[in-house]
Amino acid sequence: MQDGKIIGLFESRDESAIAALKETYGKYMFKIAYNILDDIHDSEEALDDAMLKVWNAIPPNRPADLRSWLAKLTRRGAIDILRKRSGGKRGNPGLDVPLDEFFTAVSDFGNPEEELDLKELGEALNSWLGTLSEERRSIFVMRYFYSDSIAEIARCVRRSEANVKTLLCRLRGNLKDYLVKRSLF
Repeated sequence: MQDGKIIGLFESRDESAIAALKETYGKYMFKIAYNILDDIHDSEEALDDAMLKVWNAIPPNRPADLRSWLAKLTRRGAIDILRKRSGGKRGNPGLDVPLDEFFTAVSDFGNPEEELDLKELGEALNSWLGTLSEERRSIFVMRYFYSDSIAEIARCVRRSEANVKTLLCRLRGNLKDYLVKRSLF
């Protein structure tokens, strides 16, 4: 079903909106949650939580890009579940490895949220992503937004795992250089 129709169902408070959303985006949202949580039951919980958030948010909100908005809701919900599961401690391999790799590129210090204005960082990151080829941008997003494993990325882009690791390392270095030039690092 088209995004506009799904949003229209939510706006009219039609309960079939949930089923339409789940049919159209359920697998996509589940994969995002599962990549972070690595647990079927927790991923289903994250999916259900995201569906409830959508129900409560539309209306009054009307997302411009439903797919991206759903990814963001699902990702945040999965991270919340992961934090609850670990008691707020670090050491969640499904999430921390990609985030640690990413934040190594943007920070030599402790907590990047304290060092960089996240809005500026987001704008700089989007600008930097726009300089990359489609394949490199996809690889970066798969790893650091969707938390896909190196093996999964390698399979999708038909490269070796070693090649993907090397490319990600170079991309992180390139991002760091870009942020230094923009005086954000």
